[in-house]
Amino acid sequence: MGNTNSTRKVTVPNDDPAGVIKVSEAVVQRLKGTSEEVPRQKSPVDAKEEELRKNDEYWMQRLQRQQETHKAMDFHMQQQYDSAVSDVKGSLFACPDPNDEVPCRNLKDKVTECYKNNPKAVLKCSQEVLAFQACVDIKRMEKIENRA
Repeated sequence: MGNTNSTRKVTVPNDDPAGVIKVSEAVVQRLKGTSEEVPRQKSPVDAKEEELRKNDEYWMQRLQRQQETHKAMDFHMQQQYDSAVSDVKGSLFACPDPNDEVPCRNLKDKVTECYKNNPKAVLKCSQEVLAFQACVDIKRMEKIENRA
């Protein structure tokens, strides 16, 4: 490109009354053929810094997206947890009031006393156990009917 002589002629109209044509230094260099314009290359340090900057931007954006995703998942899981807690609370029976009377207390005491009196012959207490069991069944049915 710059090695061969060009026979091309260029005509430039000169409107300047002094007869001077102004040209830039780059045009002078091209006309002389001494300097070809070489695109400026980045130094290895600049290239590395640019690569690191792009890498940092990529990871910052990825971290931000990950945090947003985790926030959304946390919100969804908290909603599910709250829903599950309310479902469980609604399905479980209410705890008895500590001031309430214990059902069949007298029959329970009779069973306990019989077991203490007959430690090696527990079958002798079968009548007391059956009475206690019947009483507990009746009280349970009463509770269920009262809830409905």
